[in-house]
Amino acid sequence: MARTLSNSGSGRPDRTNFAKFVAALPESNFRLGLTHVTTGYFLRDILDTKTITPVEDCPVLKKPLVYAFYGRPAYRNKSDDTPTDLAFLFPVVMLLNPDKAPKPAHVFGFDTGAFMGGLMDDYLDPHMPLFDFHLEPDIRSAARLAQAFFGSPKAFLDGEAASNMKVPSGEFEALSYSKMVASGGRGTNKLDDRISTPEIIFTEIPIEECVEAVILPDILASDPTIGGRIGAMGVKVREYEWSSGASRPSEYHRVIRQIAHGVFRDLGWL
Repeated sequence: MARTLSNSGSGRPDRTNFAKFVAALPESNFRLGLTHVTTGYFLRDILDTKTITPVEDCPVLKKPLVYAFYGRPAYRNKSDDTPTDLAFLFPVVMLLNPDKAPKPAHVFGFDTGAFMGGLMDDYLDPHMPLFDFHLEPDIRSAARLAQAFFGSPKAFLDGEAASNMKVPSGEFEALSYSKMVASGGRGTNKLDDRISTPEIIFTEIPIEECVEAVILPDILASDPTIGGRIGAMGVKVREYEWSSGASRPSEYHRVIRQIAHGVFRDLGWL
């Protein structure tokens, strides 16, 4: 059966078991940056307004929202596997300071689009709706989740789940999440790290207040209308070597991740 957002149609309110379970976890002793993944094309609009605003209504929540992930640049664009020689179609990752970001509208423990698309069904009851997994809308919820299920920032970024995390048998949503984390995305659906990367959802994000660095193709980083404007706002510019021959944007995710980790270390988050 198709996944639903909410239990509103069934006559019962959305469950808060998972939110309460996460809220009761120990406060995290580490806080990683947030990542917003876009392309060079949309980056130009962001620089014009100095604000990350919704490009369109979210296909899941049906509202104009901006998505970020905790720690990992986990977002994948549907066209990432299509070869192109246009630099503005390649990934741009904006790294946000979690202590300066605005209050989120929503927090979930995973990619909501993948959840609603059925890619996590191996670990769920058919009747579990998305909002039974809604967490307290605070970045600390994501930090608690990452520490509890992975133990350290390095283990979280490497996707190495902690072996000592025990979930009570009556916590059905937390058990589902635990199985997803332990799978590392290696179930029937072959989902990647989006299965265990907390998703942080905003209405908008101001650049100068909370963006610490932007990772983008070197040809855009050296352009005064792109990289030059980023630097003029006091935001660090970090580039990756881009090939002018046709290649797939997905081929650059590994090097982008390594650059992001370097920024995290520079900022004392690792």
